[in-house]
Amino acid sequence: MKTFSGTTRALCCALGLAAFAPAAHADSWRFFSATDLRRHAIEMTTDPKAATGAPISLCAPQARFACMRAEGAFSLAIPKVDSLPLKWQFENVNYKVMEKSYSITLFGSTAEGVLVQGIDKDKLESYFLYSPLRGFMAFQWTDSPKKRPVLFLIADKCGPGAAPECK
Repeated sequence: MKTFSGTTRALCCALGLAAFAPAAHADSWRFFSATDLRRHAIEMTTDPKAATGAPISLCAPQARFACMRAEGAFSLAIPKVDSLPLKWQFENVNYKVMEKSYSITLFGSTAEGVLVQGIDKDKLESYFLYSPLRGFMAFQWTDSPKKRPVLFLIADKCGPGAAPECK
């Protein structure tokens, strides 16, 4: 088995699940790596009592931002407003809209949302695809400027930060 270090290992390998198994908890989401198809899907969860899953935290539903964080790895955030600004800052990360109307089609299904770039204090870039209805659907990040970025795509219909009506 290929080994990975640090956060990448914790998020990608040690907590991997079968790619199409259902999420173990209602507050869990499955993502698969589009960077390395040999990896299994990973489960991300906000449940501190969950036996499996990479721990993440989300902004409260009534907060001004939709956000998803994995401690020591990445922080993704987007304002919940009718008219999205082109730039904003959240927790020492500067964000900007790359494309307001971005779509990706995988396996015959199209997902549409906003493509956003984040640059943190260490100049590390992240990207994510967000939909107000479906939540965080894809994200790409690296934990080092010398490492190849990893891309994760949601395996479920709705991701973290999705609207309650997304089922």
